[in-house]
Amino acid sequence: MLNPDATDPREGAVFVIRTDSGLVVKRLRREGDTWTMTSDAPGWEPRPVTGQDRIIGHVVWFGPEGVIVQE
Repeated sequence: MLNPDATDPREGAVFVIRTDSGLVVKRLRREGDTWTMTSDAPGWEPRPVTGQDRIIGHVVWFGPEGVIVQE
C-alpha cells in the first residue's frame, strides 16, 4: 500500500520513486546532503536521488506474495 501524500524523504523509509528507468521501490538513506536509493535485495547498487527523480509516495505496507487484501 502506498501513501501518495507522503513524498518527503525519510531516513530508512521505503518509497516508490519515478526514475528515468521507470518506477522503482527503494529504501532511502541520507548521506551528507544527498539522498541515496538502496535496495534490500542483493545485486542492486545504491545510487543518488537526482533532480529528475520524483518520489511518488511512501510504502506503508506490503505483504507476502499471493496475499489478497480485502477492504
